[in-house]
Amino acid sequence: MEKADALAYGLGHGGLELIFLGLASLLNLYIVLSAVQTQDPQVMQLLSENMLKTIQSLSVWQIYLLGFERILALGFQLLLTVWVYQAVRQKKWIYLLAAYGLHAFFDLAPSLSQVGWLTNPVLVEVILLVELILVAYGTKAIFCKKS
Repeated sequence: MEKADALAYGLGHGGLELIFLGLASLLNLYIVLSAVQTQDPQVMQLLSENMLKTIQSLSVWQIYLLGFERILALGFQLLLTVWVYQAVRQKKWIYLLAAYGLHAFFDLAPSLSQVGWLTNPVLVEVILLVELILVAYGTKAIFCKKS
């Protein structure tokens, strides 16, 4: 197993997640927005009042934020692949457990947003960006030591 293999796994996993989650979310959003714009009473009854308010208050920049989040997730997947690669290469389970923990840490801000503890979507993305930068520096410091 080479470093290029590890990066290919990271790009494969992160890329598929980017495609499936990102495109599926955008497609779902497009369908719901189109349905709401038709003002069809049958469609409107299917959606909760809270969902209708959310959809009607969406701005274009929030949709771009979804793409930005997927790019951050792709970068994070690549970094986590380095941790898993090093766990296998060095036979150190702690690196694999750290990768799991870091993944949970990265998912924390979006999860808090979903339950209403974080209400500002820009703040969520800033937290994700800071996490990505911190993990990148930590990954570099731990695994890219000069001999």
